[in-house]
Amino acid sequence: MKIFLLFPALFVLMIVVSDLNAQTITTYKNVRFNYRLTIPDKWEKEEKPSTSNPENVSFKDPDGSVIMIYAKVDKTYTGKTANDMDPGSMYMAFQKSFKGANMLESDYQVLDDVPALFMKYSYFYDDKEYYHDVYYLVKSDIYYMVNVIAKKEYFEAFETQTRNYVFSFSIVNVISTNYFKSDLYDFSITFPDGWKVSKEATTFGAEISDGAGVFVEVVKNDDFVGYSGNDLRPEDMLDVFRAKYSDAAIIDKAYLILDGSYAMKVKYKCSATTSGTKENFIIIHYYLVKGNKLYILQGRALESNFETYKNTVTNSLESFGFLSNKNND
Repeated sequence: MKIFLLFPALFVLMIVVSDLNAQTITTYKNVRFNYRLTIPDKWEKEEKPSTSNPENVSFKDPDGSVIMIYAKVDKTYTGKTANDMDPGSMYMAFQKSFKGANMLESDYQVLDDVPALFMKYSYFYDDKEYYHDVYYLVKSDIYYMVNVIAKKEYFEAFETQTRNYVFSFSIVNVISTNYFKSDLYDFSITFPDGWKVSKEATTFGAEISDGAGVFVEVVKNDDFVGYSGNDLRPEDMLDVFRAKYSDAAIIDKAYLILDGSYAMKVKYKCSATTSGTKENFIIIHYYLVKGNKLYILQGRALESNFETYKNTVTNSLESFGFLSNKNND
């Protein structure tokens, strides 16, 4: 089995623990390797070897504490999972980068419903002892390492405080061929692989023959200026939605953050006639406002097969991001 080593830059990380309380978080998305995780928006991000090929991505807080993600395409992993990895082999590979490293723990776990091999190491660098967690994962033909690193005396607190960030790591539509962006409307989205992509005026989407689909509609109006998704009301959106689906009803609603922006999520149930037959649909909308534009992200599927497409549709919708946010990183 081929083993990848961490970048030598890890040796020069000076790691101290900062106060992680009450921080605003954002979602980082790696389009090249199609994963995402939530991370404090004030942490410094570094992508190596380049932003167009970000194999090694580190997130450093103002005091130097680090979470690092490493990803690499390797066809030898096709059809394998982390359950096929041997802890002893991974330990020996780790020692090639960290001389004298000790293995403290190893366990097979699950991260984002994907098998993961968890390893905890310790080693000395510049007369300081460090603890280092690694979660090894494989999805399709991509090898991932999720790393958490801190000095020994700070590690337990740092590991606990960053647990939610680590477990927000999610692999979505690995190396999708349906990445779509609109420079005119300042957004990108990854549509599900194999779905037919189409665009018409200010609506962009992808769908398959059995009625499932993902769409982005952009509505431009100066009245939206100064508002956000938090200012929208589900009941108002329902009135608009019923202009097309008269029997629509809200079955769930929530406010959340999507790509660093406030969003309102509403789940509807409605019926529509397709090919002469009346069918029941489940439709999910995410509403976001940026400048003078309202973005309506829609995922739909027949009620009878909604559970089949639920994760595919949700992952696609939540891959949405504003291009200007990425350019300002």
